[in-house]
Amino acid sequence: MCIRDRAKSICSTNNAPSKISFAILPKINGTTIKNENLGKDEYPDMLCISYSSPDIAGHAFGPDSKEIEDMYIRLDFDLARFIKSLEKSFGKEGFILFLTADHGVVPVPQKLIDDGLSGGYVFVDQIINQLRSSCKNQFGTDFIQGQDNLNIYLDYDLLNSRKDSVHINQVLALFEKELLNIEGIKQTARGSELNKRIESNDRLFQMLSEGFDPKRSGDLLLILESGYLPKSSLSLNPQQGTSHGSGYAYDTHVPCLWYGANIKNNELNEPFNITDIGPTLLDLLKLPRLDSMTGKPINAILEP
Repeated sequence: MCIRDRAKSICSTNNAPSKISFAILPKINGTTIKNENLGKDEYPDMLCISYSSPDIAGHAFGPDSKEIEDMYIRLDFDLARFIKSLEKSFGKEGFILFLTADHGVVPVPQKLIDDGLSGGYVFVDQIINQLRSSCKNQFGTDFIQGQDNLNIYLDYDLLNSRKDSVHINQVLALFEKELLNIEGIKQTARGSELNKRIESNDRLFQMLSEGFDPKRSGDLLLILESGYLPKSSLSLNPQQGTSHGSGYAYDTHVPCLWYGANIKNNELNEPFNITDIGPTLLDLLKLPRLDSMTGKPINAILEP
């Protein structure tokens, strides 16, 4: 069962996330537990709660803003009340709770620029137009089919229709040479190389390889420098707000809190993957793991 707080549905007229959403969600949680008779028999029940307001505020104002600070203070109070209600209903050993996030966020690049730090914006639409022009000048044809999420896709029908047989590697080599001279672009990765799944000491390249899908991913993928954000020059106020999606620690390092039955007081500083949560939870509940799980149990949490 999943309950989701979506602040856009409960907000002020300027679409700013409202404190009302945090106020309502704990009441919904309590009502759901009661009316669905959760925790009343020998079979484990799972309640998933999504606090989505911090995501909206983080995008709109950035992680260093007063708005996000205020939101996390309120969230902390609401979580404390929720945990107390669980302890009252089930006892301190009658439940297991974990709290995490699916991503972090880069500081607002404009703030990094204002503070004299490394960061900025890469206007992808302008870059694609530049590549289209170069491709046409070099080969007489624009072979770019499109771009999405820093994936560049080539038009294979056009490539195959050329009687003079322009090879895909010629086009990619042209693009790579131009892209690596653009501020904010750290490196490129060819889809054909990522698809080989060869282990790499380059962490960013390795992460791209693990997420590469030959049916969906592009022919050429871009990796931006730390602190840089892809934007469109056509967006309204492109220097406002921030986003995520890179392989840098500010996007991939998220907290993971465990509390409840058989969870001892401890602080772990070693890296884990979000996919490790499922196997750990099943081991705590003494339930069998699924063969499809890719994560592994976090032994430090399971140790008595």
